[in-house]
Amino acid sequence: MAIDTSKTYQAIIRMKNGGEMVFNLFDDESPVTVNNFVYLANQGYYDGTTF
Repeated sequence: MAIDTSKTYQAIIRMKNGGEMVFNLFDDESPVTVNNFVYLANQGYYDGTTF
């Protein structure tokens, strides 16, 4: 596990119009999913992705 469970994690999606969406990631409820998301985000996997 690469995440530090003592930290709080958020995903911030920046939109083309300048707005942002902020998502809280609940590692206490879904540690594997949050770990995977954080790992991929840190590797640049989601850079330039349209949601």
